[in-house]
Amino acid sequence: MDIQLPVLLKTIVAGDTLTEKDAKTACQLILSGDNPAAAGALLTLLRQRGETVEELSGFLTCLMDYTTPIVTQSVTLDLVGTGGDGHQTINISTLSALLAASMGVRVLKHGNRSVSSACGSADVLEALGLTLERTSAQVAHCVDRVGFGFCYAPVFNVALATVRALRKALGIPTLFNVMGPLLNPARPAFRLVGVANPDSAILMADVLARQSTRKSWVFSGETLALDELSTVTSVRVIEVVDQHIHEPVVYDFTDYGFRKTTIDELRGGSVAENVALAKALLQGRGSEAMQTALIINAGVAAYLYGKADTLPQAFSQAKLALLEGAPWILLETLISLQEKQ
Repeated sequence: MDIQLPVLLKTIVAGDTLTEKDAKTACQLILSGDNPAAAGALLTLLRQRGETVEELSGFLTCLMDYTTPIVTQSVTLDLVGTGGDGHQTINISTLSALLAASMGVRVLKHGNRSVSSACGSADVLEALGLTLERTSAQVAHCVDRVGFGFCYAPVFNVALATVRALRKALGIPTLFNVMGPLLNPARPAFRLVGVANPDSAILMADVLARQSTRKSWVFSGETLALDELSTVTSVRVIEVVDQHIHEPVVYDFTDYGFRKTTIDELRGGSVAENVALAKALLQGRGSEAMQTALIINAGVAAYLYGKADTLPQAFSQAKLALLEGAPWILLETLISLQEKQ
């Protein structure tokens, strides 16, 4: 490459921002591992100043170039949160993804093991019986046949492994944390993205608008940092349709007839505890508060995907599917299919 990290570092030190092209170059240079000192300095300065849409988009384009693509026959959706809200809730987005899939939404869930919580999406799915390390073709087959596939990040996002030591040494959040929810190698047309930090939501929406998203929600809690939909707090939603970003809208799901809940009612625990809660919920049992969280998230996913014309209709469909134990039946079918692959 004609340009090197120290040159890009000087641009940032001078108070200027990187173009999308230069940001992509910076990411490529960081991934090369040739100059970890300059890489650490650049990431730290970007985090301190706050990344721009162009910088995030450049990094995202670079990282997606290094992913192993997943090509499905189906149009897909992903439900994902940035994590880091510190509330140790159950695996709401993961269980909601299974519920949405049981409603006919083709879900390709992108996730990893726990980083900031006791039990990540990969941890709970593995404990429920899924095999994590699958090929692109196997994941795509699961989505097309059953309606749900899990993309285990370390298998498909190998570039992030090259910066693991650097990120650990820095010990602070960097733009790689922001990028995580957007690195689904299937490039889903529909996304439901929860952001713990409200300041990151508009940036995330701007970045998504530059991608091939058809219809997505990016949301953050109004009165509590929470990256899942619930009745604990109202949420500020930014809807992205194609390349158009709509003005933020506040949703309070108690307006749809759901009871107000507290964050304590949604807390999980260890992997074993979360798995026990997951098994109950997927079979139509479990607490009302946890069921409500799943119904809201899966309902919104179904609404975005076009399985329902209105949110009330989507919530009714989600409640019926959950109480009938449809997501548990889907999970058993998925495990059986994996065993035959």
